[in-house]
Amino acid sequence: MDFTITDSTILDALMTETPAKAFNGWMEGIDLPDIVQLMCLSGGDFELMVRSGEREGVIYFSGGEVRHAVTGLNGYEYTGEEAFFRLMSWPAGFFCIKPGTAAEITVDIPWNFLLIEALRRADESKVSDEPGKREDKKKKTSIFVVDDSNLVKKALKQIIAEELGGEIAGEATNGKEALEFLQNNSPDLITLDINMPVMGGDLALKHIMVRSPCPVVLFSGINRESFSRVMDYFSLGAVDFIVKPGVNQSWKTVKQRLGRLMSVADRLNLSNIRRARPPRQVKTSMSLGLPATRLLLILGGIGGMLEIQKVLPWIPPDEHTAILLCQEMGEELIDYFADYMNSITPVAVMRLSHGAPLLSRQCWIAGWGTPLGVISDNNGAAVAAADDAESGFDPVVLVESAAHAFGTGLQVVVLSGAVDSVGDALSSASRKGARIIVQEPASCLFPGRGAELKEKHPEFIYAEPEKIPGILVG
Repeated sequence: MDFTITDSTILDALMTETPAKAFNGWMEGIDLPDIVQLMCLSGGDFELMVRSGEREGVIYFSGGEVRHAVTGLNGYEYTGEEAFFRLMSWPAGFFCIKPGTAAEITVDIPWNFLLIEALRRADESKVSDEPGKREDKKKKTSIFVVDDSNLVKKALKQIIAEELGGEIAGEATNGKEALEFLQNNSPDLITLDINMPVMGGDLALKHIMVRSPCPVVLFSGINRESFSRVMDYFSLGAVDFIVKPGVNQSWKTVKQRLGRLMSVADRLNLSNIRRARPPRQVKTSMSLGLPATRLLLILGGIGGMLEIQKVLPWIPPDEHTAILLCQEMGEELIDYFADYMNSITPVAVMRLSHGAPLLSRQCWIAGWGTPLGVISDNNGAAVAAADDAESGFDPVVLVESAAHAFGTGLQVVVLSGAVDSVGDALSSASRKGARIIVQEPASCLFPGRGAELKEKHPEFIYAEPEKIPGILVG
């Protein structure tokens, strides 16, 4: 989308007129997404007027976000997000920026994700205009590796190409090189180190999600102090975080997580990544309660680590309810994730241990690496890990055992990426009186077969993550 002023009369007027309080001017060869990004980063109140042929529209900015958009002007052909997307699809034209404030707010999606969706729609439009384009897509998943360590890049390339059957799209040693590569290449997945020279991974991630939206897997070292930054990266667009192995450490988890992400890369909806509300810091630890008579079971898959921040911290402590959270993630992250959630959640959050009792005002956190089930007797209920760890985590067994133990006292929350794994266990639990709440498929990073579940089981509750705490309390 090239916005260039070429009319000599306009140029002459701009050059000869001397404004009293501002500069007039023009920019050649600039794309409309670049202008939107510039306006949002400025943080001021502006209106961007755009003309392309006979079409006209305006985008209003305030506080670093897009607040309103309209096309057709007097005719008000489109408003809000739809107007923004249509404006962004115009191939060329003229623009004018001036101070201004929107009369109403019709857009509430963060500006970077608005641009991601606009670019995605543009890409789909190009594909639809080129018959056979989808059929020509490579069968192998292409991975772009960004890391400043040659040894790490070599190990990653070996795992991807030789063990996972993927294809190396290219490699870069810093964020600047990565952005240059992505100007002319479109990989299916990106592995991105955070700590690199020239341009680090955090800044590179922001630019990638605006200019070349693509699923990004953060691949870096981690410690307790830096984990809060990792959680911020999920809000910026990262789909997963894999801990970089140290010297003589196993790369097994790296292979497992990359393989999983490669299998679903083409089904991830990046436009559904929305920042969570700022977490509140909990200054005092909550004392544990008595054996729980009710259980809240939360299941999260790909995309779930972001959505959990919108749910768990906003659930008030309950004298009768225990919480069990099972999130698909590398085992190396569980302790960090539990500590982080404990700092922003009113109930006591801890990593799950074998035979852990289910007590009120407590939340156990587990990954998907160990088979789990709920057992109960007259003294209460507990979570037990199977002796055969090789069988792997089976959410069906977990849900069914929880429904058997708690019956009508069970609530199950299914977040992004977990629908495909839990299957018909939800309907079985529902028949035993459990309450089933599923993240609205249209809001998931990885919806999977969520739409099918919604069509098959309309009796379940479907809601966006921000609304789930209110539903649970209600």
